[in-house]
Amino acid sequence: MGGGYALDITGAANYISTMAAKKLRLYLDTSVISYLDQTDSPEKMAETRLFWEKLKAGEFEIVISDVVNEEIENCDEQKREVLFDY
Repeated sequence: MGGGYALDITGAANYISTMAAKKLRLYLDTSVISYLDQTDSPEKMAETRLFWEKLKAGEFEIVISDVVNEEIENCDEQKREVLFDY
């Protein structure tokens, strides 16, 4: 009986180690990205820029869909340049 318990603890420890080594995958929507340059909402813009620094530091695996890329491409030129600079 005790052997099964020890095996479960070992399995749990291995699982935790594996999960700790993996980065959390984040799927970003256009609205998240657009707040990088949302001057009419300075508080949200500041929060988004802090979040973006964590993304740039590699803390997460980032996924952006083709739809998001297309929406950014369709922004006015000035906003598009700012967003792509990030």
